Amino acid sequence: MFSLWLGKQGSSLRPEDRNDLQDAIKHLKLALMPSSPGLSSKQLADLVYAQISGRTVREIVSVSLTLQHDRLASEIAALVDRERRYAEIDPSRLGLDAAEFLEGFKERMAKRRAEMERLEARRSQIVTR
Repeated sequence: MFSLWLGKQGSSLRPEDRNDLQDAIKHLKLALMPSSPGLSSKQLADLVYAQISGRTVREIVSVSLTLQHDRLASEIAALVDRERRYAEIDPSRLGLDAAEFLEGFKERMAKRRAEMERLEARRSQIVTR
């Protein structure tokens, strides 16, 4: 049932929208997995289908982008105190490994923030289409 629905929806979409839908379904599955451990892939697909049944592709993608954004926001919120402490450290006084770790941490935080901005922009674009 789910694969038929996905095939029907996917065939009528632009490539970018098809990618958004596939990505949305992947993220919806990931969001459902912790609350439903031990399900087979078919059971999980049925659960996802039940979640999206009756919704438009735009709604499905919007919900997924919101889930992704909220997950990233939680990750960043959990790391803000650490980021603040690390900002006070002078990297020139650290060993090479520690300095590389700090630089990597800064880069990962910047990537998370950039990804949040991308998700916000894409969601806005999807909602206002």
